Amino acid sequence: MADRVPDRLRSVSLFGVGLALSACGFDPCGDAPEATSDDAPVLVDVELANQLEGDPATLVFAAEFSDSDGNVGIGDALVHLNGATDPSLSVELPDVFRQSALAADARTGLLSLTLRLTEVVDDGSDLRVGLRLVDGDDQASNCFPVEVEFSVTELAQQ
Repeated sequence: MADRVPDRLRSVSLFGVGLALSACGFDPCGDAPEATSDDAPVLVDVELANQLEGDPATLVFAAEFSDSDGNVGIGDALVHLNGATDPSLSVELPDVFRQSALAADARTGLLSLTLRLTEVVDDGSDLRVGLRLVDGDDQASNCFPVEVEFSVTELAQQ
């Protein structure tokens, strides 16, 4: 997906925090139910696209999705942290679709999803993020895992 991330989402360098990402074998959304309907949205790929300069707790993810019935644009994004079954954060998708230049009834696209971490994340720790999309019929997508490794010390020494 890196070649499809728009330049406006890319960062020349990551300020304040060095990040390494990998999708790994953790249970990113705890015991949250899996998508069961063919009409449920699907997260195809999710990656870290950027951070806000001077604010390492604000992360911008690029999320590629598909939705056969085109109603995820009126739903929500659910963010699970460190394998919690209950979402730590819910983001309304109508604004995200507008900011990503997508029609509300888009069936495929690339979302720019900005998340502000309110939890304290220690230098050198891993943050496990599970992202799900819930459409207008309350059907949840697959849970897409991303692991973010924070390393402030290495950048401070450069």
